Amino acid sequence: MTPSYHILGLQVENFMRVSAVSIHPNGDPVIQITGKNAEGKTSIINAIWAVLCWRAAAGSIPEPVRRGQESAQVRIDLGDLIVTRTWKGEKTSLTVTTREGAKYPSPQSVLDKLVSEIGFDPLEFVRMQPRDQRTTLMNLLKIDFSEFEKERSDLLQQKNQAQAQVSGLYQQIRETPAVPNDTPDEEISAGNLIQRLQESTRLSDRKKDIGIHLGKMSCEASEIHSKIQELQDRLQQLAKEQEGLFSELDQIDPEPLEPLQDQLRNIEEINRSVRLKQQKTKTLERLQQAEKQVNTITEAIGDIDQDKRDALAAAKFPVPGLSFDETGILLNGVPFAQASTAEQIRVSLAMGIALNPELRVLLIRDGNALDSDSLRMVEQMAKDADMQIWMERVDESGQVGVIIEDGTVKAVSGQQVIA
Repeated sequence: MTPSYHILGLQVENFMRVSAVSIHPNGDPVIQITGKNAEGKTSIINAIWAVLCWRAAAGSIPEPVRRGQESAQVRIDLGDLIVTRTWKGEKTSLTVTTREGAKYPSPQSVLDKLVSEIGFDPLEFVRMQPRDQRTTLMNLLKIDFSEFEKERSDLLQQKNQAQAQVSGLYQQIRETPAVPNDTPDEEISAGNLIQRLQESTRLSDRKKDIGIHLGKMSCEASEIHSKIQELQDRLQQLAKEQEGLFSELDQIDPEPLEPLQDQLRNIEEINRSVRLKQQKTKTLERLQQAEKQVNTITEAIGDIDQDKRDALAAAKFPVPGLSFDETGILLNGVPFAQASTAEQIRVSLAMGIALNPELRVLLIRDGNALDSDSLRMVEQMAKDADMQIWMERVDESGQVGVIIEDGTVKAVSGQQVIA
């Protein structure tokens, strides 16, 4: 069973605004650090953060040593572990010991295994931008979409380029003039057309001549019919000649002259239509290729989206109904920012609890943002999850929590702590 840790004792000396503070919680889930502004409340919260997670806290705490002092020290009693961090000037040192005093040779590695997000502040999460909330949730779920996102981005860029090409080709087709339906597939050669026209003219003339000649022969045959006996040899000769001419006549089939003449007259317009037809055919082929590319890329993007959905389906969200999309966090399918304040606090606190499976400590720096109902909800959730929450609140009544004045504990209200 994984051990869990709470802060059993906190000792702070000369850290930021604190001169000397010793606090020992009595078991209440929420320890309220109260008092007026600029008295040292934030310093106590930051002391917990700094001793356990200095690498994350250092950028926000440029002067850990109280002004006028040479060194500062924060000691946290976690039960089986005692963690102490000391600052002298710009240098800091860390020790981690057992309760019996045995030192760990690599104290930072002990904290690295123990501390996940000690600085996690549920109210800070509520104030994050949607994309930052999404990143925090993904880190919690240990989901890395970086490869998915890069591959999807590359494919999306390719798809946009392909769609731009499709749009351009559609525009090119729309701008191409209409082509007559009877336009040939290839351009017509004027020389070839003239040659065909000449050959057709020659054959037509020949056909006419043969017809005239046949007519004359028929007349002559009629005239000499009476002389058939004398002209039998001539008739046989004419019959043979006639047979040959009829055979030639059957073989002659010239193209109609009028269409050829029309084509010759309109050859430039016809060839222009042919070129337009060829251009349109090529454009349509390119359009089909571009559309095919768009479909292929769309399918690839769909596969990536499905992989992401599968990854999300396998993830164990800390709060029922919690999910996210490209823009940020969703709660029951609705953007997290549109949820009620109570819902936002509830979800954020549940995430903070999930982020700290061993060190059961959360920090809330702006407790005044919680109304009475929200405060009761935080206390109940912390109690149910065996969580310890250190909360800073501005309070001048002197009747709430650990009251800090001028860097020391002025008083303790209730049974939250022994100070």
